[in-house]
Amino acid sequence: MTSEWTNLDDIRECLDRFAASENYPIAMVLSGDWGTGKTHLWRETLDRNEELAKPSYAYVSLFGINSLDDLKYQLFQVLERRKKDSEEAEPGWWQKNVTDRKLAKQIDRLSGEEKSLFGKLAYLSKLPYINKIEPLVCGISFNYIRETIVCIDDFERKGAGLRVIDVLGLVSLLRENRNSKVILILNEDTLSDGDKKEFKRLNEKVFDWGIILKPSPEHTVSCVIPDDDSQFQLWKDTAIILKANNIRIIRRAYEFVKMLRERYPEVTEPLHQQFVNSMLFFCFSMYGKDGKYPSLQELRDVGLWSFLSRDDEDESEESKAHKELIQAMNWVSTDEVDLELIRFLEQGYLSQVPLDRAIENKEAQLANNEAEQAIQDAWRIYHDSFKDNADELSEAVYNACLGALKIVTPYSLDQSIRILRDLGCEELANDLADRFVTENAEDRARLDIDGSAFGDEMSDEYFLGKLRDALLDVPEEKNLHEVLARLGKERGWGGSDEEYLDEIAIEEVVEILENYEGEDLSTMLKGATQFAHISNASERIIRIAEKMTAALEQIAAMNELNARRLKRFGIRPKGNE
Repeated sequence: MTSEWTNLDDIRECLDRFAASENYPIAMVLSGDWGTGKTHLWRETLDRNEELAKPSYAYVSLFGINSLDDLKYQLFQVLERRKKDSEEAEPGWWQKNVTDRKLAKQIDRLSGEEKSLFGKLAYLSKLPYINKIEPLVCGISFNYIRETIVCIDDFERKGAGLRVIDVLGLVSLLRENRNSKVILILNEDTLSDGDKKEFKRLNEKVFDWGIILKPSPEHTVSCVIPDDDSQFQLWKDTAIILKANNIRIIRRAYEFVKMLRERYPEVTEPLHQQFVNSMLFFCFSMYGKDGKYPSLQELRDVGLWSFLSRDDEDESEESKAHKELIQAMNWVSTDEVDLELIRFLEQGYLSQVPLDRAIENKEAQLANNEAEQAIQDAWRIYHDSFKDNADELSEAVYNACLGALKIVTPYSLDQSIRILRDLGCEELANDLADRFVTENAEDRARLDIDGSAFGDEMSDEYFLGKLRDALLDVPEEKNLHEVLARLGKERGWGGSDEEYLDEIAIEEVVEILENYEGEDLSTMLKGATQFAHISNASERIIRIAEKMTAALEQIAAMNELNARRLKRFGIRPKGNE
């Protein structure tokens, strides 16, 4: 008999009765997708029920176990006595089976005060030279698995040498001959075709009951997110839209969001909400399975332009489902903050300088509510109507961007320009590009798309050309502290950085490093020392490396402490090489 459950409270009641009651199914299956909390739910059951239906308990994961003998021995090694028995199980078994009296005395001597068979075997299994009597220990240890609740987990991850029939035969033996109860935990969908066929063939003969765990997103979020979290409801609402019920992925997203909160505690509430929405969506896109979620690349490309330019007739059913999910999330476009969060997931660390800049730009954009609303309204014209209103849409996009040229990012404007071109409005597209350059003519940071983390994401050639031409007319002002700090964080640089550092005097490097301490200094040192480790370096890089080394050697020579501090970077005071 198989029953499908969706309510965790019902499943908990079922598991409680299995663990604590003698008069309940002897063998059962708990099945569910990866990350839905199967093992977590079972461990909760043990925590709630101190008094189990059997005096002993054993939990074993089949991950990597390759033989039935290994499984039997592993079960003994993890066996726990949950109740104290007044007498040794199987009285006289020890004397009757260990017929070699010399060996029996040796085992008695080694195991010391351990009187019971369980105690002796548990002691012997830990000895480093057990291989000499391993056949004996292995042979008798499994006979001690009686009156036990056994949990066999990760069935789908068993070793290739352990067959389905081996495991299910063992379950049958435990329940029928050893007065034990067994719960098997697995993700049936990930079994190989052969194992799945064999499991289905034998399932009904071995197990009395089966539960398919499909927790709701609300329940899953409640298992991970503290109910006093200020955005608890947002986590739930987003998970419901995504149909996200994988505890591991939600926990991963939550840890990432906590890290963002700690690093950016002062951002406004819309940014905090974006951290939650975006990170949860991105984590399920990256770690989710079965093509249910759009890929990170699909999300990276999301914008009004991407919807307009797509040929719906050529779309696959999966792509259509992804687009519906994106729309259900009310995902207008992937902005610079989102791109940095995607980059974080892909590379495994935050590029803090680009993310700082993206957050600063987003906060400025949010501060101009009128411009932000105009951009949202332009999106709604396309999304919320079947009218042939291309003229209305192009006018709305143009006017929204025109009112935000001081705050809209080049990346976002690039998308709007592409929209206008796709709608046949070449003049409006060119005008936006021209006006952006004019409005920001003295702001080098907004013109320098080649030095931006998002320059590679832009593609309108006219706009890119205008930005690069305008940049040539703006003098570059660099700061040594900012340059070294950025290099230390991003572990990379451009040609303009090389030119700047090539002109800096050694004395300037010494002075700037002396005036900073703490994390700032550590980051700058990472930036200053990385040039010495470049293979096939250009002549300019070699000069920069020599200059940085010379500056650090001067600092090391100032006192003994500095010499010790810089030793880990391979720096020695001049004259002490």
